[in-house]
Amino acid sequence: MKAVLAILAALLALGALFYFYTAPTETCEMTEAEIAQVEAEVIAAAEGQHRAWRSQQDMDEYMSYHSGWAGTPWPNWQSLDDLRTGMTANWARWDFDVIGEIPWEVRVLGPEVAAVKWVVPTTRTDTTGIVRVFDTQIACVWVLEETGWKMLVARETWTRVEEVAGPNAPD
Repeated sequence: MKAVLAILAALLALGALFYFYTAPTETCEMTEAEIAQVEAEVIAAAEGQHRAWRSQQDMDEYMSYHSGWAGTPWPNWQSLDDLRTGMTANWARWDFDVIGEIPWEVRVLGPEVAAVKWVVPTTRTDTTGIVRVFDTQIACVWVLEETGWKMLVARETWTRVEEVAGPNAPD
């Protein structure tokens, strides 16, 4: 038994030495200008994605901002095809609008990855005319792919603030 433990300890020690010998010794350092450039590019992509979502006019444009690497960024759908189908149904059922400017917050994690979050009041009007106001919180990770910045993963929380009966709402 001692021999087995000694062999395991030796293998563990060799593995640790190999890891530390081959691990990178430098971190990715970015200048303030590089960070600002990534931040501007990611905000432009996030604004484009959000503008396409709000306009509800061009599904191809909306989809172009999403990475398929992990299936789909949004947890409600398993693939980009599912996202397209789900968003088509949502756009047919609801009109969305954002109340005010979006306060984008970006944390650049490296030259090809950044985290973005925002919290903004949003209205959702359904086909019966009922208007609901939500505080919408979204956080996502954007990655630089060959075709530009794409949303890789996202999470959203919609907290209902109020409901207002619209002109076509049932009594």
